[in-house]
Amino acid sequence: MIRRSVLISVLAAAVWLSGCATHEDPALKPLLALSDLQYDAGVIMNKAENLYDDKKWDEAEAEYQRFLELHPVHRWAPHAQFKLALCYDRRIPAVGRDPAIAEKAEAAFERVLSYPDTRYHDAATAKLTEIRRHLAQSNFQVGRFYYKQGQYPAAIVRFQKVLDAKVEGTVTEDATYYLALAYERDGQVEKATQTAQALLDAFPQTRYAKDVAKLKARLSARAG
Repeated sequence: MIRRSVLISVLAAAVWLSGCATHEDPALKPLLALSDLQYDAGVIMNKAENLYDDKKWDEAEAEYQRFLELHPVHRWAPHAQFKLALCYDRRIPAVGRDPAIAEKAEAAFERVLSYPDTRYHDAATAKLTEIRRHLAQSNFQVGRFYYKQGQYPAAIVRFQKVLDAKVEGTVTEDATYYLALAYERDGQVEKATQTAQALLDAFPQTRYAKDVAKLKARLSARAG
């Protein structure tokens, strides 16, 4: 959204230029044309696409965002939203680093799916799966760090985020096991028992089977 101060300045300039234009001064015509071009959908999109092609992700992001702010219902809006999401995606750091950009990418691709019947639906869906797996792996690594540091409530939050993401693969199995351990270490016996059982239910052939059996025995002894 354009800030109020900027909008007021733009409107004031437009009024001044339109007032001058009534005098039909030829020297003012290029200024009026330039003022219009600053907000032209084609001009903004062309600039954004050139920046994207040059791999200037930050600058391209700003232009796609500007396009969407000025032309939210334009026929190119789905394209701008998809390319905006890709600008975030191209800058996602390695697993375990700050997840802020990955979270922005996730939100941006989700907005792509809010547009009905676009050619970007399948690509955005595939990207969302990839990004959510990345975020799950990051949350698991951070959770493991907190667990090793004895910060069990913080670890629980991270492991639970992995489970909430509902991604396929071993990261969910790993997070469920360590969530049960974190609950145990935090003194939450009932939740630890429930989580251990949930692991066995979801992964009958889990490689943690022997460890879970020992965990359940410890928890049973504490509960008794």
